Amino acid sequence: MVREVFYATPNELKEAIEEKYGPMITDKYKVWWPLFEKVPLKEGINRGQAFELTMITLDHFESTFITDEEDIDENYFQDFLDKMNSFLNMIRYGIQQ
Repeated sequence: MVREVFYATPNELKEAIEEKYGPMITDKYKVWWPLFEKVPLKEGINRGQAFELTMITLDHFESTFITDEEDIDENYFQDFLDKMNSFLNMIRYGIQQ
């Protein structure tokens, strides 16, 4: 039910939200990119590809959160964040020993 409040926006509100927050909501990459540009990368890493991989991961977790049928409680939310951070740490630090 909590997700429905945030993600099942009534049609009559969508236009007002789009007008006020549209650029940020519809093009979140423009918001994230300036932050990502400040991240130091290992030599030889293509910044655009690294950004795309990070955004694919974040989009996956956003989609999972929206569509997951489980009830959200403190344990679910903590497990979800722990798993997302684990994936992001694999991107950040690598997976090869």
